[in-house]
Amino acid sequence: MKKITTKEDREIEIVVMNRNYNEKISWKRKLDKLNGFIEALKPIEDKISEILINEKQPILDNISEVRGIMVRECVHPRNFLSHDGNTITCKFCNKRLKVVGHE
Repeated sequence: MKKITTKEDREIEIVVMNRNYNEKISWKRKLDKLNGFIEALKPIEDKISEILINEKQPILDNISEVRGIMVRECVHPRNFLSHDGNTITCKFCNKRLKVVGHE
């Protein structure tokens, strides 16, 4: 960590002393109030995390499982295909396909 020089200390002190005592106390009270609001959010965030873990994650797991099966059994639907010059890429399963012997 950088050691603060005497000049830096003086400059910081000038900035700190720019406000009077009452303004500093008022600002400190507002900071305490703000921190109280942040503390009040913590239980709500814990509930949200619990919902994500207990309710959303099983659904995401099901989606992942079904999508994995669909990738393995992909029929390469037209709306997922793109022609890349010499190959055709299926955007669903990411397979590159090449049509052989068809002109």
